[in-house]
Amino acid sequence: MLRTLVEDRLFPTGDAPIDVRWDGRDDAGRAVGSGVFFYQLQTPTNAASGKLVLLK
Repeated sequence: MLRTLVEDRLFPTGDAPIDVRWDGRDDAGRAVGSGVFFYQLQTPTNAASGKLVLLK
């Protein structure tokens, strides 16, 4: 499963944190079950990835 939360959006630079939230739904709007999910964040100059746990 792949879901894009934010794409081609400019955020302000600086020290202010950026908050992007996932509502636990897939691209079709269906709630996903509990489990381990992986995320990837990309900018033109950096990338980060990790995993998160969704518990219901």
